[in-house]
Amino acid sequence: MANPDYGSFLNFVYGAWIFFRYVFIVLVVAFSIGGLNDFFVDIYYWGRQLYRRLFRKKLIKPLTLEQLRSVEEKRIAMVVPAWQEAGVIKSMLLNTLNTIDYDNYFIFVGCYPNDPETQAEVDQVAEVYPRVIKVVNSKPGPTTKADNLNEIYRGLCNFEEKAGFKFDIVLLSDSEDIHHPLSFKLFNYLMPRFEMIQIPIIPLENPWHSFVGGVYQDEFAEMHQKELIVREKIARILPSAGTSTAFWRESLQKLDSENTGLIFNPKTLTEDYEIGIRLGKLGLRQIILLQWVERLVTRPRKAKPKKVKELVATRAFFLTEFWKAVRQRARWVYGIAWQGLRNIGWDRNLKISYTLLRDRLAFFTNFLYFFGYLLIFYILLVIGIRFFRPDFYVPPLVSHDEIWWKLALVVLFFLVWRLLMRFIFVAKIYGVGTAALTPIRVVVGNVLNFASSTLAMLWLIRAISTKKEQAWIKTEHKFPAEELAPFHRKIGDLLLSRHLITVKQLEEAVKIQQKSRPKKRLGQILIDLGYITEEDLAASLAIQRKWTFIEIDPFAVEPWVLRLVPREMAERYRIFPLGYEDGVLHLAIDRIDLGLLQSSLEEALGIRIKFSLTTPFDVDYAIEKAYSEEYERVQRGKRLGELLLKDGVITQEQLQTALRRQKRTGESLGKILLEERMIEEEVLAAYLEKQKEEVKEGKEEQVGNLVDEAK
Repeated sequence: MANPDYGSFLNFVYGAWIFFRYVFIVLVVAFSIGGLNDFFVDIYYWGRQLYRRLFRKKLIKPLTLEQLRSVEEKRIAMVVPAWQEAGVIKSMLLNTLNTIDYDNYFIFVGCYPNDPETQAEVDQVAEVYPRVIKVVNSKPGPTTKADNLNEIYRGLCNFEEKAGFKFDIVLLSDSEDIHHPLSFKLFNYLMPRFEMIQIPIIPLENPWHSFVGGVYQDEFAEMHQKELIVREKIARILPSAGTSTAFWRESLQKLDSENTGLIFNPKTLTEDYEIGIRLGKLGLRQIILLQWVERLVTRPRKAKPKKVKELVATRAFFLTEFWKAVRQRARWVYGIAWQGLRNIGWDRNLKISYTLLRDRLAFFTNFLYFFGYLLIFYILLVIGIRFFRPDFYVPPLVSHDEIWWKLALVVLFFLVWRLLMRFIFVAKIYGVGTAALTPIRVVVGNVLNFASSTLAMLWLIRAISTKKEQAWIKTEHKFPAEELAPFHRKIGDLLLSRHLITVKQLEEAVKIQQKSRPKKRLGQILIDLGYITEEDLAASLAIQRKWTFIEIDPFAVEPWVLRLVPREMAERYRIFPLGYEDGVLHLAIDRIDLGLLQSSLEEALGIRIKFSLTTPFDVDYAIEKAYSEEYERVQRGKRLGELLLKDGVITQEQLQTALRRQKRTGESLGKILLEERMIEEEVLAAYLEKQKEEVKEGKEEQVGNLVDEAK
């Protein structure tokens, strides 16, 4: 006797046939139109590539480092909105400051009055690097990201008034970005020829099993290598990615015609997208710039460095957790599809409207994937039932002579083509191994997109019913530390990129290294040859390991900080105390390989420790001077170098050169300044007398303080 429940189930499956037939028809029509739309973009891209290869190859030459450095540096202001970015913003700022190959720039960080943790991290960096400027929002957070950016822009304008100069370029950045060392040079080279430049955003590679993070890799690789290029060429209009977008300052000010400071639209969650569209509609020149620069890299067991091409792009870690990714992508869908339609509308130029339509259709097409996978589940279910019950019959959803079947074959072609395109662009950035898993990540991406569109729809319903817009939907950021080890550049590459050595000098050092027994470090060989200094090497090693490099001024350390580290311990471990803040003791050390030293010192001292890199000469000099009577004597008055620098008799660079020699030779600073012909004998005598007066006044003040204490 047949199970009545099972029979009902079979009747349900049979009865669902009519529903899924119409689902099939709707989907093949929709996916055929969508596939044809994407196919047009692909054909346009490859046609352009073929044209460039056939007719313009001789005119297109790789951009060299020499060309980038030949242009005088314009003033750049990088703006970083930060809400609850403690634990991230400090690392990001230090990494940028230590790696960017540019001098004429400032970083403006927008914080909130009710976010003291983020402010504290920005303050710590700003104390060491004056080019970092904190801007505190007038309202407590979170507001919208656009509101934060507008506050930063107003702070930037106030800074200009006080400084007496104007910035030429404004650059957007996020708190988790790893900027390419040459990106600022590239903006400087091409502006104002282009008034908005977007360089690619490339997610750092995730493990193969991190499919959510892999979706970001795939989408950004294709979007920034193909999609944005096509839409720039077709419509001459380009959305900003929200980071690594550079604006020519005069062009950006056109959006502030009423001088309100509202450059970015505070009534949207995708202010970056909108500002690019608005600038494009004003007819300003925009470009998505895929620029490969040539550089030299050293290779194991090879004396001659290899010339390679490197994409100038911004790297970042993207979300790897499903629901966090859904929330972030819902913000994109909601801001672009709904708020973009409301704020930007359409355009009389059909090319522009076409690109806007491609963006907004995603809100609706994401729902089609749900029905597509539901259809696949139904077909598999029918196949499974027939495997166990051959007598069960359900007619095919469409017959082979119907047009819907032919459209299904077209959709199949577009699907295979789509996977091929995704594979090509992912492989170009991440390699064939990563690209091989794109079919799996496409499925994960479809599920993500459906969930994000559903969430965006809920936000839309709430916004319409309550007339209250969604606030800043903050993305949880992560900045790499140890995870960045695979991306550390070799010391030879760093020294080359910083113009501290030439290719010929590097080749010579590599040959010596190969012949040396025991094998010597490349940096030490370059020092022995006289091509670099200890400071050059230490500074480059600090950049490589994302440390801070410091040249120690032992007399600037407070006495109570010195007492935290006894001289015996300082000499034994070759460390020197620099300062103490927020429960952390900052120590200078002359080596990178620490082993268990940090944990041992923290246990012995009972204090958390952070290291900065310096040279062996600095450590020796600092220990000798700080733990001596000379330290106490200097504390009572001003030093000779300080007096000369204050009065403009010598420059900071001259003083640094003299101090470096003093650390190595132990000579007096006055003697060095005379021998280096930085000052005359009469000037030295006058300032030595002035120094004695300062010491005398210091003694009298100290005695006066003691008398006051006695009273």
